[in-house]
Amino acid sequence: MIIELLHKDRSVKVRDIVDILHSVDNSLAIEDIYNAVEILKQENLVVTRYRPFQNQYFFSGYIIRNYASLPFWSVVAVTALTLVSIYFISSSAPWSAVRIIVGGIFTLIMPGFSILQLIFPAKNISNLERFVLSLGLSLALLPLIGLVFAYTPFGIRLLPLVIFLSLLCNSISTIGAYRKYRLSKTPV
Repeated sequence: MIIELLHKDRSVKVRDIVDILHSVDNSLAIEDIYNAVEILKQENLVVTRYRPFQNQYFFSGYIIRNYASLPFWSVVAVTALTLVSIYFISSSAPWSAVRIIVGGIFTLIMPGFSILQLIFPAKNISNLERFVLSLGLSLALLPLIGLVFAYTPFGIRLLPLVIFLSLLCNSISTIGAYRKYRLSKTPV
């Protein structure tokens, strides 16, 4: 695909190739595209003026464009669904099941899932292990949060707990995504 792009326009920049290929197939990692250009350069199939600068995207570009930031976006999506289901969906009989399911995922999985993103930024554990560990971490963390809130003026009420868990999950997930971004920038 890279050579096809170069046949169309011989003066295309490496960054433009990366942007085009990444927009065509989001599963392609930016580093893999740069490595493919480097291999083509070594095989004398492509001539570049300068060596392509890897990882030229900032953290915001990494979060928006990279497939590896999917765990971050899943935490944001579940948090948003939880807030919508709590404050905008009525608690009548058919919709109460949606609130229970989304709230259960939010409270029983997302805190531990966010912590696991922080602890294991590279995917070196299986999905089943990640699910079980996130459930265990959440079940260990929630009583501590309840204990702390029991002795604050806020008390154990819905609004303070939802706000705190939303901020906690999203901030830990953001830090975990940043750690994954920093690890992707380090040379192998």
